[in-house]
Amino acid sequence: MHYTEILAYLEKASRNPPPKVREALREGRVIILSSGGRKAHIFKSRSRDYLVIPGRVCTCRDFEINVVFKKLRPACYHLVTTHIALKEGLAKTLNVPSDVYDDIITEVIYAGKSSTLRKILHELRSSAK
Repeated sequence: MHYTEILAYLEKASRNPPPKVREALREGRVIILSSGGRKAHIFKSRSRDYLVIPGRVCTCRDFEINVVFKKLRPACYHLVTTHIALKEGLAKTLNVPSDVYDDIITEVIYAGKSSTLRKILHELRSSAK
């Protein structure tokens, strides 16, 4: 599938997002992780974390199986949610030191979930209260 078809699908899905997407947006699950000149997009689900290349790729199993192999649809809900969050300014930006950035990306790739990211987000929520 050509990326322009994916973008068209994302635009269409963003006009009337399903409840699952709206919930993820309300909960602020799209994170822009930044360190120096590097930037990564992470979708934080309840039990796992996924790297997302907006408009292109997600590391979730649904993307791998239903988008890439079975070609059932052009995108997973993580891509749709990330697209809307970036378009509407709903993504949380988190600036971290380089070593922390590396730790988070490594944890997401190898463990499927970043305890470092979750700890930082928990500390930010606690300090905001």
